[in-house]
Amino acid sequence: MTKIALRPKIVLTACALTLMASGTLAFANEVPEVNYLVENIGRDMNVNISKYGIFVDGKPVGYLDSESEAESILDTLKMMYIDEDSTDYEVTFKEEVTVIKDSLRIMDQDRVFTREELLDYIIRGTTERRIHKVEKGENFWFIAERYGIPVDNLLKANPLVVPERLQIGQEISLIVPKPLITVVGMEEKIYSENIPYEIEYEDSAEYYKDDFRIKISGAYGEMEIVANVYKENGIESYREIVSETVVKEPKTRVVYRGTKDPPPRIGTGTFSYPFDTSRGRVTSTFGSRFHPIYRRTMMHTGIDIAMPTGSLIYAADGGKVVDVGYSGGYGLMVKIDHGENIETLYAHLSDTYVSVGDKVFKGEKIALSGNTGTSTGPHLHFEVRKLGTAINPANYLSFVF
Repeated sequence: MTKIALRPKIVLTACALTLMASGTLAFANEVPEVNYLVENIGRDMNVNISKYGIFVDGKPVGYLDSESEAESILDTLKMMYIDEDSTDYEVTFKEEVTVIKDSLRIMDQDRVFTREELLDYIIRGTTERRIHKVEKGENFWFIAERYGIPVDNLLKANPLVVPERLQIGQEISLIVPKPLITVVGMEEKIYSENIPYEIEYEDSAEYYKDDFRIKISGAYGEMEIVANVYKENGIESYREIVSETVVKEPKTRVVYRGTKDPPPRIGTGTFSYPFDTSRGRVTSTFGSRFHPIYRRTMMHTGIDIAMPTGSLIYAADGGKVVDVGYSGGYGLMVKIDHGENIETLYAHLSDTYVSVGDKVFKGEKIALSGNTGTSTGPHLHFEVRKLGTAINPANYLSFVF
């Protein structure tokens, strides 16, 4: 009974395999012995069929039904990295790549691809697929961060994707490719580069030490360069300079270098104007006024001088910088302690040249004017404080120009 139960199972299995391998059907009453069947199945499964393989450095990466499909894949790989506007682009493969007609056993059919499958496999170096479909509100950088993939790697995984033009539903590959074939391209490029200018210094007793003023502005020259640019899979690997031609010579910059000893970096008790009076105009004086932004009468604790953004601001007297930074309505500001309980404050700045703890002399440049904080336009707000209380700057300087 046991033999009767097992034999049909073996026979049926053998029949199924024989039918699949040879295309012939053995009826139950014509079934040969098991050993004979196995021999026939093994022989049929070893039948060879002709296919065309793409070989890289002597090793097959996949097979196709026709030679034209294989050649088409190689042509596509080359075209992928040629710029549309390129007129002279030489393309080769880094590896030894050949198309060879080969014989495969039927049991090796898993090594046969469609054209699209093999092209994808060569480009990515794997058959694994991980895909993200773009959803509303997503961008390339969001996707990279979500999956913890560096943006450069995500770009490599999607060479045909334009990051700035993602569409909802578009598929983004999350597998960083390791191409099986390296496409090497060379293109001649002609481009221009700046030639740096030299800087010459002239000593001048008109300016303080550590003070530099431009006498003649320098100008970059121009160099025309012809180079052979080499790329691997679209990424530049190196460039070979063919020729360099000077189109325009650079113009030397000449700078005055101050030699005069600066005033003491302590308060003198007298003030100089903290700005160029030819560039400033008083728009609001010290005292009670109707505030243009808060729309009510308030105390104005300094003097406002309208001037273009970026105008130089100077220390009104020597002293020590005690505060630099943003401070509420003042915006970016600098505060200097001149000793004898006197401080000055410079507000609404666009940039500063000093830090807390610096010692400055009278007339030293400390900042650039601006429009930061509570302000209706570019200007300098200048305050003088005694024992921490604002006093009228006009007690120290005449603001009638």
